[in-house]
Amino acid sequence: MATVRTFRTSAFCFVPVALSLFLSTSCGYALSGRGSFLPDYIKNIGIPQFVNQTVVFDLDRVVTQQVQREFASHGHYKVTQETTGVDARVLPRSVVYDASLMLGLSVPTSVASGFNALAHCVDAMWAPRTDPIDQVLALEGIRALRHGLPRVVADPWELDGREQTLYGAYVAAVAFASAGSGLHHKICHVLGGMFGLPHAETHAVVLPHVLALNAPAVPELDHRMAEALGAGSALTGVLVLRDETDAPRSLRDLGLDADDLPSAVPAILDAAPPGNPTAVTAGNIEALLRAAWEGKEPA
Repeated sequence: MATVRTFRTSAFCFVPVALSLFLSTSCGYALSGRGSFLPDYIKNIGIPQFVNQTVVFDLDRVVTQQVQREFASHGHYKVTQETTGVDARVLPRSVVYDASLMLGLSVPTSVASGFNALAHCVDAMWAPRTDPIDQVLALEGIRALRHGLPRVVADPWELDGREQTLYGAYVAAVAFASAGSGLHHKICHVLGGMFGLPHAETHAVVLPHVLALNAPAVPELDHRMAEALGAGSALTGVLVLRDETDAPRSLRDLGLDADDLPSAVPAILDAAPPGNPTAVTAGNIEALLRAAWEGKEPA
């Protein structure tokens, strides 16, 4: 018996839900029992991340994802997704940027996190509140990450590569905080919130596909990003960097089921920011998700 502890907010009613889970070779975790164990007026439920107190790696994400999927596909309730926002109450008093503290971070985590920072830069180029200063900072971040990440892969204990990567992540965060969240981040937040996908790895997979969608509509910005990446186009530069660092490239490899893709499209359409360089439609989002799931080269 696993208990999902939930809470009450102004937007949705969340209640305690008891789940009976069983493991089978064919379908993993599944709902058990009658579907009427909650009052009829409950329409929305929240399923927070399970806490892993075992020695099994990633069990918390797997169990959370399976429970969310079972409720979404076989239950009678809407599983509320992750949301993001801005609030001064969560602003830290101080942040320590010290590359020496990053030396023990594994290469795969370092690479995925670096691509997350790169996504901050790309989104800052055309996010709703972007301005010329944000774009200059974003381009500086792209240059630093382009040169730093391969050095981290080549020698994880070499401090200069870590410092350059951390510097790139910092200016990326400054640019993104000012410019706001673009389409790329909206897509990743929906995927992470609905299906429990790992944060940084999801960004690494989705970024080339968002670039392929948006960059052709803003050739001047594409040219500036391409220069920062040392490539003929921004997309080419990101793909080369992905190959050099062996960054994640498939949502399927992150645990997303193909059957989950259609349910993500309406949520992404609702979250898409105004003024995206390319008009956001159900068709191009479906195609983007499918290509990212399959790990196809973005076109």
